[in-house]
Amino acid sequence: MTVNGAEVTLTGNQLILLPTEEPQTIAATDKAGNSSTVTITVYDGHDWDEGIITTAPTAAIEGVRTHICNHCGDTRTEAVAKQSSDKYPATGDTGSTLPWFALLLVILVKIAIFLP
Repeated sequence: MTVNGAEVTLTGNQLILLPTEEPQTIAATDKAGNSSTVTITVYDGHDWDEGIITTAPTAAIEGVRTHICNHCGDTRTEAVAKQSSDKYPATGDTGSTLPWFALLLVILVKIAIFLP
């Protein structure tokens, strides 16, 4: 048996490969001369994606963000904080109502000008 062309010795009828982050080609030949090769990559741990919200948070419950490993497809979840139950949004510029009142006033004045 070889790994990347180098002869290897099995340990207890097992092949142990260390993480390399690079593809490794394993070749084996049986007593009848039949050969087979396989190329694998052994990673050292997970590489999680940025995740997606799978349960949206509300004011009553926490949400859930699910991450998927880019190597093996395993998943993990993390809590997303409840939404604020304040009167204004979390980004809340409470002074932003003034332009709307000004626009409403302009519309009312224009309507008043055109009324007989």
